[in-house]
Amino acid sequence: MKKLILFALLWLTTVSIQAQFELKINPITSFLGSVDIQGEYVINENFGVELSLQPFFGKTNGLIDSSHSLSDKKSGFAEKLRFKYYFDPFNGADQSYLDVFITNFSVVYTMYSDENQMHINEINKESYVGMGLEYGRKTAFDSGLIFEYAIGLGAHLSSNHIITDGNNQVVYEREYSPLFASGKLVIGYRFGDY
Repeated sequence: MKKLILFALLWLTTVSIQAQFELKINPITSFLGSVDIQGEYVINENFGVELSLQPFFGKTNGLIDSSHSLSDKKSGFAEKLRFKYYFDPFNGADQSYLDVFITNFSVVYTMYSDENQMHINEINKESYVGMGLEYGRKTAFDSGLIFEYAIGLGAHLSSNHIITDGNNQVVYEREYSPLFASGKLVIGYRFGDY
């Protein structure tokens, strides 16, 4: 998957200035303690390819998830590759669309028993690979601004959730449920033209 991401990034950086490229961000994820940056290369008015990168780093958000304290840390990465089809575009690659996506998620939460982070109480490792479908809608304004949302359903191809104690002994292990919800709410800007 890392080679696929590297290839996609290289491809996106070498597209012609005449091509249409959109850079988007999900503001909701910043409240949840990560950043979700998305780039979409518009092939033509009906087709687009989008790559979403979401690094996880720093302290966990104890206000959102009460099982984590503010001294706990997280690290990892999530990526999602979407292939989009726009049904009836008005302003080139906008209006209603359907996408097929592939996603990879791998995050480690380290929970400490003290605020000085000297003693590890628990390590929570979550990972999965999945794919699915989303239905969305994008509004592209003449100024270049973009507003977009989508909702969908995916299936886990593989998943794992392992919790170990401070001595690296497994205390809990399970797989995720077969299906998961997917979606996004993003704002962004469109560069270039056809």
